[in-house]
Amino acid sequence: MRYQKAGGRAVGRTARGLVLVLLTALACADHYATLGISRTADASAVKRAYKKQALQCHPDKVVGDTGAAAKRFQRLQEAYEVLGDERQRRIYDAQQAGGGFQRGGVRQGSHRGQGFAAHRSFSRAPPPHWHAPSFDFDFSGFAPPSPPPLRPAVREYHCSLQELAFGCRRRIVLRDHLISRLADSWADVAGAALARSAMTMGGLVVFVFRFVGSVGYALPVCPWWVPTFLAVATYACGVYQLLPQSPRGTFEVHVKPGWRNGEQTAHRPKRGDREIVFVLRERAHPTLTRDDDDLVYRTSLSRRTARRGFTMKVPQLRGPPLVVSIAPGEAVDGRERVLSGAGMPVKGGTQRGNLKIRFSIR
Repeated sequence: MRYQKAGGRAVGRTARGLVLVLLTALACADHYATLGISRTADASAVKRAYKKQALQCHPDKVVGDTGAAAKRFQRLQEAYEVLGDERQRRIYDAQQAGGGFQRGGVRQGSHRGQGFAAHRSFSRAPPPHWHAPSFDFDFSGFAPPSPPPLRPAVREYHCSLQELAFGCRRRIVLRDHLISRLADSWADVAGAALARSAMTMGGLVVFVFRFVGSVGYALPVCPWWVPTFLAVATYACGVYQLLPQSPRGTFEVHVKPGWRNGEQTAHRPKRGDREIVFVLRERAHPTLTRDDDDLVYRTSLSRRTARRGFTMKVPQLRGPPLVVSIAPGEAVDGRERVLSGAGMPVKGGTQRGNLKIRFSIR
């Protein structure tokens, strides 16, 4: 039987497992003996035993009677499907503890009752000529489906050019509020659907309260903004409780020398499952601009000054400015004067970039 829209894949797997528990109990199938484990074995022992025997009796590994191997492999799958699920295993153990069922359908220990006989085989073993194309099978498919993980929460922080040149420690404080929950949940598949539906219902509530408020204002019972404010506040509190929690707390990011704009740092908070990704944003410097690992200083001068030559002071990120002498005729529009080793540090190394003086003739 196929379980499509009604119930979903997870419900179909659960119902199929419950039917399998009933049928195997009627057939007196001992799943513990099939897997070769005791009745007190935990979930990890069940999984290890299934993997070990499945690798040994897989039809691709057996030479000879592949039909018997396929049936044996099918029994292993049925045993693991029952014992690997906690709910199905409890039902199976309860039926076995109650005395089980005889093959004729009469429960052991009962004085009378005709029951029913299983005249039809419910085995799902493949035909004797069945041959799997490969030996790659996924054991995780037997586990119940887990909810999709939440996407990381992205937070930005800013550093000046001086801090990126020499390194610093940035202290970031995060708070959990409605805006952060909406921003974080909008990127999630489930969160986005929840947020959109909540906003739709909230919009209807606001509309109704606005209408009632306008009627009340016309009657004059109360101002129109009173029910509107109550509707918005109620809607905000409801959405805040429905959406997943956003990260909160105080975090410290160690900014190393040479980091660039857009550098990302991941943090796992102590509480909550959502990961935090801090993205670095660079603040603009008043006189210097960054070009990869180089610094660019732009200066504008007249043609007369460029022909005669001059001496200029170039600011640095730390320390006194550099005094640079420009020879007559050296300053040409668009040309650069390069000062080696006076730029930004190279990330992860000891070298530094260059400081470029870019001339602009007016």
